[in-house]
Amino acid sequence: MRYRIQLEQGHLRAELSAWGSIEEHARFYDDITAEIEKSGVRRVLIDIHADTVMSATAQYEAAKIFQDSAVAMCEKVAFLYHDESVYQAHHLARNVAVNRGARADFFRDAAAARAWLAA
Repeated sequence: MRYRIQLEQGHLRAELSAWGSIEEHARFYDDITAEIEKSGVRRVLIDIHADTVMSATAQYEAAKIFQDSAVAMCEKVAFLYHDESVYQAHHLARNVAVNRGARADFFRDAAAARAWLAA
């Protein structure tokens, strides 16, 4: 799992370039949490460049890890997908997170994701 986290204007951007194991997902959200605590910024853009679809089981497990992390308690979390098939396939993860109370949404357009975070 490859990723980087950086502070941008008004939000943190966590750029993910490949999926990893469930343990790596947990570490990814732990690292975002550390940046939230360091910066005080509570709006997060998770920018997903992966071009493969996670299985339904992996999506559910990743959504649970997300929900159990401090990232889910942020003001807002925008997931930005660059691949249409991955975007369409991962609505299970979004639904699980939102049904558990997260203020999260999925986007295909970077400008729309940033506008939603800023609103």
